[in-house]
Amino acid sequence: ELSQMWHSLLDNAVDAAGAGGKVSITATGEDGRIRVEVVDDGPGIQEDVRDRIFDPFFTTKPVDQGTGLGLELVRRVVGQHRGEIDVSSVPGRTVFLVTLKSEGP
Repeated sequence: ELSQMWHSLLDNAVDAAGAGGKVSITATGEDGRIRVEVVDDGPGIQEDVRDRIFDPFFTTKPVDQGTGLGLELVRRVVGQHRGEIDVSSVPGRTVFLVTLKSEGP
């Protein structure tokens, strides 16, 4: 599930960045938590749809290109692992921040 979640999140960022765009991934660990930040330099998420991006079957892509299940899967898997996901977006910088409890001793 986690592999599928990361794949969906990264695939979404790559699509958003578009040809010639950039995606960066940063991971840090602190206080028993892992924080992964996925940043793209695409056009950003329009404010009028931002509250719906995790809804099942919601997509901004053309009908034949998106199912609207990628970000829904991301939110669901993060929730199953008692994590959090935050999104901030302005043109040229969209950030998805995933925080998960680290497993260890």
